[in-house]
Amino acid sequence: MAKEKKVNETKEVKATDKPAWFKVGDEGLKEKKKQDALAKNKREKSIPRFRLGEGEEAVIVFVDDVGFYAKIHQFELDGNWGNFATCVKDFEPCAICNAGKKPVYTAHYTIIDTRSFTRKDGTVVKNTKVIFPAKGSAINIIADLKKKYGSLVGYAFKVKRYSKNDPNCGNFFELVKERRINLVKSFGPDADKPYDYYKILAPPTPEELADLGFGSFSVGSSADIKVAENLEEIFGE
Repeated sequence: MAKEKKVNETKEVKATDKPAWFKVGDEGLKEKKKQDALAKNKREKSIPRFRLGEGEEAVIVFVDDVGFYAKIHQFELDGNWGNFATCVKDFEPCAICNAGKKPVYTAHYTIIDTRSFTRKDGTVVKNTKVIFPAKGSAINIIADLKKKYGSLVGYAFKVKRYSKNDPNCGNFFELVKERRINLVKSFGPDADKPYDYYKILAPPTPEELADLGFGSFSVGSSADIKVAENLEEIFGE
C-alpha cells in the first residue's frame, strides 16, 4: 500500500508541472499576440539595403538627401550576415555591444537601385526602392555632392566599390546626367516617399533581442523620445 501511495503522489506532481514548450488558454492567446507583433515588427524592419561587391558598380537615384544617422550593428546569424540592429550604448546598456560586436556609424538614405535582380521564383525586378547605408568616406562624399549640386533628390549617380577595404555602399560617385528625374513618373506613385527610418531603425525590443540570441534590452528612453520629436522638423512629416 505504501508503494502505491508513493506512485500516485509522483503522478500528481508531474501533472501540476508546466512545461515551457506549451501554453494553455488565455496565456496561449497572449503569447500568440506577442509573436504576431514580433513578426510584424520584423517585416517592417526588413527593408532591402543597398550593397556592392568588390569591383561592382550600380546606378542609383536619390529619393532623399537629409541623412538619418545611427550606430548600427551588423552580425552573422545562421550563416547570414544580413542582420542589422541599432546600437543604444550612448544612453543605456547595449546587449549586442556586450556580446563583443561593434557598431558602425551610418547615414541612411532612400534611393532607387536601378539594377536588375532575379528572385528565387524567377521573377526579374529592377528599379527597387531600398535603404542606402552610407559609411566611412561615403558619408563625406555625399556631403560634398550636396554642396556641389544642392539637393540630390532625383539625381542619378553611378556608384562603385573598388576593393574589399572600401565601404560596401561604394565610395566613388559620378553624376550620370545633370537633369533631375521625376521619381513618380519614372518609378511609380510611391517612389518619391522616403522610408520611415524611425520605424525601420528603431532599437530592438527585448523579444527581438532574444530572437536574435542576445540578452535583455530596454527601450523607450528619453533619447529615444527626443529622436521622435525631431523627426517632424527634420523630414517634414
